[in-house]
Amino acid sequence: MSGAGAGKGRDETFCFIALMRGRGSLDNILKLMPERRRTAIQALLKQMADVPEADLRARWKQMRQSETDELCRRAAQEAGLRLDLMPAFVRDWIGERSRNA
Repeated sequence: MSGAGAGKGRDETFCFIALMRGRGSLDNILKLMPERRRTAIQALLKQMADVPEADLRARWKQMRQSETDELCRRAAQEAGLRLDLMPAFVRDWIGERSRNA
């Protein structure tokens, strides 16, 4: 991710974690943020406010998987490798390493 897309992904990640774990201290954290970012996050939080936690977790998991897939694709491209030609266990290992990096 780069540019505006990276900021949106970062803000979405913040919102997922805040709604699943940190609702109690969220107001204090938001006060510390620059106004522009705080406004963007508050808008996202408003959109996500009524989403059940299980759905939040599923959406966060999907977002993380998309990020992992993109990182693997870029790494393979930069190294001149084709992931689709690698054995499944190698692709799984690369994916697991990128998720835990």
